[in-house]
Amino acid sequence: MKRDSLRSLYRETMDAMNPSTDASIESLRWRWARGELREPKVTPEQLMALSDQDEAWATHAFHTLERTGFLNHNYRHFLWNDPSRTQTAKTLDALAGLEAAALLRAQLIDMSKVESELDYRHSEILRMANSGTVLGVVMALQRYFATLVVSFGSQELMSRYAELNKVAVCYAWAHQLQPTDVEDLGDWLVLMPEVIESKDGAEAAHLCQAIKCLPFGAQLPDLAAA
Repeated sequence: MKRDSLRSLYRETMDAMNPSTDASIESLRWRWARGELREPKVTPEQLMALSDQDEAWATHAFHTLERTGFLNHNYRHFLWNDPSRTQTAKTLDALAGLEAAALLRAQLIDMSKVESELDYRHSEILRMANSGTVLGVVMALQRYFATLVVSFGSQELMSRYAELNKVAVCYAWAHQLQPTDVEDLGDWLVLMPEVIESKDGAEAAHLCQAIKCLPFGAQLPDLAAA
């Protein structure tokens, strides 16, 4: 049962980690990331007005936005989450902490069973970086780390990670990134498999933390010269 629950949580995370195929929902996602949606509370009726869609669409969009981290409930009504630079940096810092814990754990176990999947996820990040797709890079990066986290079989670790690893965070982060930042991400992520294989947990955690600092002022460590 635990394994099935873990697999289900992972699949839900991976399935959600994509741009919306609904153009109206995708538009709302980017408007949110740009800080344009500041209504004191959110209802399906407001989504109808914002997107000029019918009630059935608005109900679906409302639940989709809630599930993917754009909305939260304060015990009275639903609100838009905060997409600001400050809040995004805080969330990314928390994600980096869990990712660092996963990377440290990877030094102690046999990762051969998930090596091919991690290689695939890593190549996906690099493909996106080469295409210059900012959101694509960010989502591919988060799929990579979700795969790493779930590989340890810890329901608690995966649950904590999934609570933070929301699609909304990817949009807020992507909005803050510049093209040069994406180039830096691609360059440094080339080193990730090598760093994991080196069994140097501190170095791996350092790289992970530095990646999540882009573009919030911290400098990436010069691991290539180490």
